[in-house]
Amino acid sequence: MKLFLMVSLLLSFYFPTRDLDPQLVGVWIYTINASSGSGKTFIDKVTRVKWVLHENGTFERGASLGKSVSREAAKVSNEWSAPTERGTWYSKEGKIYITSINGQNLPEDQQLSGSYYIEGNTMVFTGSDGKKAIWHR
Repeated sequence: MKLFLMVSLLLSFYFPTRDLDPQLVGVWIYTINASSGSGKTFIDKVTRVKWVLHENGTFERGASLGKSVSREAAKVSNEWSAPTERGTWYSKEGKIYITSINGQNLPEDQQLSGSYYIEGNTMVFTGSDGKKAIWHR
């Protein structure tokens, strides 16, 4: 029992537990709509981006699913691409912090990803750059 307590204490010192808001855990989708051109050169493109926040403090982000339509052709992707980022996260006081991306630990002053507000199945996310995005479950 003493050994277990000592190991637990050491682990908590070297690997402190972080807050993980249970409202954040799950799959979030962000939709990007873009149109350009006119007449024969008109293109309409819709891209969906996935952000998966796991309850163990890991995440995957950047997988995408897209559709583009022009006068000449339509292109539809029915499979999600591989995520472009994997890493670790935690939340605190309405903010999401990313502590590592693709095996690289981030310096503490670069960990703030942004702030969030969740209502139902919708999250308004304001990135550390001030840009807002609406994510849905």
